Amino acid sequence: GAPVFTWNEALTEVNAVFPCACGDEQVLEAEITEEIITEALPHIAGEKKLIASVTFENVEYTDEKTVEIEALPCPCEMFVDMPEYGTIEHTAIDWAFTHEPQITEGMDATHFGYGQTVTRAQAMRFLWNAADQPDPASEENPFEDVKPGKWYTTPVLWAYNAALRITNGMDDTHFGINVGCTRAHIITFLWNAFGKPMTSIENPYTDVTKPDGSSRFYTDAAIWAYEAGIEKGENGHFNPDTNCTRESIVVYLYRFFTGQGLLN
Repeated sequence: GAPVFTWNEALTEVNAVFPCACGDEQVLEAEITEEIITEALPHIAGEKKLIASVTFENVEYTDEKTVEIEALPCPCEMFVDMPEYGTIEHTAIDWAFTHEPQITEGMDATHFGYGQTVTRAQAMRFLWNAADQPDPASEENPFEDVKPGKWYTTPVLWAYNAALRITNGMDDTHFGINVGCTRAHIITFLWNAFGKPMTSIENPYTDVTKPDGSSRFYTDAAIWAYEAGIEKGENGHFNPDTNCTRESIVVYLYRFFTGQGLLN
């Protein structure tokens, strides 16, 4: 008849015990193979199936156990300023840190820079990395503050010389590498970088147009971000002058490139 499979506590060994009509029994060691059901991810346990198999008198017998695979550690556990796990900010930072190419490695070995306003140089670097580090269309560099060989040089030249220019400088000869960005700036950078997509909704905001109803530089970008579920402001206000933090731009990129965490 069919055997009784006896596993050890660690599920590393299993015996198949075959009963015999004579009252005796035959014990055979079974072979164990593994089948991954779901891969383990950072913070999220996976699952695998252990399959014990043995052949007796030309008949194969099997038994299965489903066990949990321990979750992988947080890839950003070295950062002491990480937001709480389960928040969209934490998820997005994990994604940005592990993205290939890496979108950002943090401000230093133990700090992401949570809550810090993202600078124009940082924003270009984040965008350039998220876009897989394309070569600039031209090496034209009109900016005195964009020096050769810096971590932001190629991203800035890529953004400035893009077919749909992602951003101009602060003036004709200064990019403003250390100037902080507002929500209006970042959403406009994203909109430009993604090809200035058209929208099909009415303006949901009360603060993205001039008093006479005409558009501002960020009007179309804000409406696009709302429709795409990337940013929806608060209570009908886009709040264009609010400083954009490092984690906020990472969240925007995460939502766009993965389609996850979008706002309804």
